Amino acid sequence: MIEDGLDLVRPLLGSLPPQWQTVLALPLLVAALLLIANLVAKSAPALDHIVRPVVAAATSATGLLLLVPEYLVTVVIRRAGRRPPAALHLYDDGVEGLVGLGMRASRTGLSGLTTDRRLRRLLVVVVVGATLVVSNGSSCADASTPSCRKPVASWWEQTTRLVSDDEKPPAVKHKPAKNSKPTKATAK
Repeated sequence: MIEDGLDLVRPLLGSLPPQWQTVLALPLLVAALLLIANLVAKSAPALDHIVRPVVAAATSATGLLLLVPEYLVTVVIRRAGRRPPAALHLYDDGVEGLVGLGMRASRTGLSGLTTDRRLRRLLVVVVVGATLVVSNGSSCADASTPSCRKPVASWWEQTTRLVSDDEKPPAVKHKPAKNSKPTKATAK
C-alpha cells in the first residue's frame, strides 16, 4: 500500500530532481494521510447517521443467526419429551449479552470518539502510524526478489545519502607548524 501511495505522490514532485522526489515523497504521503484521516474523523458525526442504523440492523441479524442453532437443538430435545440442558440457556444468555453490547455501541455511535479534540488527534496519529507500519512491514512479504528494500528503509538511506552529499564539510588543510620551541614537557 505504501508503494501505491508513493506512486500517487511522486507526480506532484515532478519538477524536482529524482533524488529529491524520493526524499520528499514519503513526508508528503504522511501529510496527505494525516489530512485524509483528520477529514474522516471530523466527518464522523455526519457518517454516524448512516452507521448507527446499519450497526443496529447487523447486530440484530447476527443475534438471530446465532440463536438459530440453539432453537433447532431445543426443538429437537422438546419433541423427544425431554427438558433442554442449562448449557443451552447459558448460550442464549451469552448471545443476548452480545446483542445488547452491539445495540449500546450502535446507540453511542462514532460521535463519542470524535468530539474530544485530543482524542481525535490521538486516533488520527495512531491510525496513520499503524497504516504506515503495517504497510511498510508487509511490502516485501512475498520475498520474490531478494534485493527488496522496505520503503521506509529505502527512504532513510536515500535521505541520509542526499543530506551527507550536500553538506560535506570543507576540507581543512593544516599548515605545518614553524619550528616549534620545545617546552619543558616535550623536552623530557
